[in-house]
Amino acid sequence: MLVCQDLVTGDELLRDSFPNKKLFNGALLEVEGKWVVQGAIDVDIDDEGIEDQAVKVVDIVDTLRFSDLQFFVGESMQDDGCLVFAYYKDGATDPTFLYFAHGLKAD
Repeated sequence: MLVCQDLVTGDELLRDSFPNKKLFNGALLEVEGKWVVQGAIDVDIDDEGIEDQAVKVVDIVDTLRFSDLQFFVGESMQDDGCLVFAYYKDGATDPTFLYFAHGLKAD
């Protein structure tokens, strides 16, 4: 598995399991995120429902443990590291993420 880390902090910011597209001659990587449901499933036992503990999260944010900010940063929260930008394309219900490729190293 290819893992991309922040050059400054070493935080894991991207994996090759998330398909990406290069923009602006490879200066930016664009990654489509998805909303996914995590947690318990709905179980009916003798007509008594159990309260669902599922939570809806954005897959990339959850998998890589990004901190939920206007802009996303790696797990170490260092302010001199690479910023990851998220936005919603026109009509999209799932976010798209932009990474500065020159701020990443691939292992």
